[in-house]
Amino acid sequence: HKVISYLMIITFISMVAVAFTSQMTWQPFFLDNGFQEHWFGYLFSAAMLLGIFVPYITKPLLKASKKHKYYFIGIVLFMASTLLLIKVSNSLIFLLILFMLFIGGYDLEQPVWQKFFQRHTKSKIRATVSSFNTMLQALVILVFAPIVGYLADKISPESVLFLAGFIMLPMIYFY
Repeated sequence: HKVISYLMIITFISMVAVAFTSQMTWQPFFLDNGFQEHWFGYLFSAAMLLGIFVPYITKPLLKASKKHKYYFIGIVLFMASTLLLIKVSNSLIFLLILFMLFIGGYDLEQPVWQKFFQRHTKSKIRATVSSFNTMLQALVILVFAPIVGYLADKISPESVLFLAGFIMLPMIYFY
């Protein structure tokens, strides 16, 4: 099925971006920009709180987008933009806002993506395809986590996050 194949490719690209935007890059990035270690609990709590409320606006945004395709493309562009803007900011507050916007993008994407995935996967093979999707996610993280760690050490966490913005862009083609 063509849609399922595209969703698997999108999953692959998305998980590479997730590896590039994990805590192993965000934490040193924030520390390099003057963020205090003891503030991380507050930051991640705020991100989780955001995740409670952001999904409530997915329905109006999806309706305004008219098609799932445009909704997903908009989310990818939004999230990639937040990462690309990292290079032009020198304000910790602005960087924190970009982080929260980026996290909010995932919160906007996931409920709609899950529904879209369920709708386009036949019930007879849904469990198998979901299992494969989960295995693919784990495999991508397994392979890319050491690469990301190495890159963060060699070129900087900021550059790795910036790179993730470009890594996300090919998803647009597959939506």
